[in-house]
Amino acid sequence: MKTSNDSGWKEASTKAFQQQFALNLRELNDPPPHWRFFLEELSRTKNVSRVVDIGCGVGSFSKLLRMWHGDISYIGYDYSEAAIKTASAMWGEFGDFEEKDYHDISSLDIKDGDVIVANALCDVLPDGDECFDHILSLGAKNVIFLRVRVTEKESYYEEYEAYGEIKTYAFYHNENGLDEIVKKHGYGPPRFSYYSENMINIHLEKQ
Repeated sequence: MKTSNDSGWKEASTKAFQQQFALNLRELNDPPPHWRFFLEELSRTKNVSRVVDIGCGVGSFSKLLRMWHGDISYIGYDYSEAAIKTASAMWGEFGDFEEKDYHDISSLDIKDGDVIVANALCDVLPDGDECFDHILSLGAKNVIFLRVRVTEKESYYEEYEAYGEIKTYAFYHNENGLDEIVKKHGYGPPRFSYYSENMINIHLEKQ
C-alpha cells in the first residue's frame, strides 16, 4: 500500500477538468444512478441546510443542488487548483469553492444541518479506507458516499489512467472493514443502492 494517499488528480491540467465539466453537463440533463441516489437521500433527510462536497472536482453538484433542492446551500472542497478555478468560473453563482485537501478538513468545518457528500473520492485513492475513516471522523450527522467499490477480499487498489494524463486508482474496500469503520464512528445501518455489481452508494446517519 502506498504511504502517500494522493489520488493523482492534484496536478491535473485545466484541459482534463474541462473534459470532466463537459461530461457533467450531459449528466445534469439525465442524472446517472449515483446522482439520483444523492438527490433521493437528500429528499429523505430532515433539516438539511448545507451540502459539503468533499473532492468536488469541477463542482457540478452545486448546479445539481440548485436544480433540485434550491433552498440548500453548498460548499465544495478539492485539493486541485485547476479544479477549483474551473468550478468557480463555471458554477460560482451556485455555491462556494475552496482549495483544500480532505486531510485538512476538520470537524470545525462542519456545522449542524450539514450533509457531507463524497462523490467518487474514496475510490480514486491508494488507501480509500483511510479516506472513508477520516470523513466519518468529521462528525456530520449525515454522510453520503457515492461509487464505493467493495470486495470480500482484503482492501486493495488497481492503477489506471484517466483523461489520457492522470495516473490514478480504483480502490476496493473490504466489506467487513467498512462495517467496522461505520460502527466505530457511531453511524447506524446504511441505506444503500447498487451502482454496479461491486460498487455501491451509501447514506450513513449518526444514531
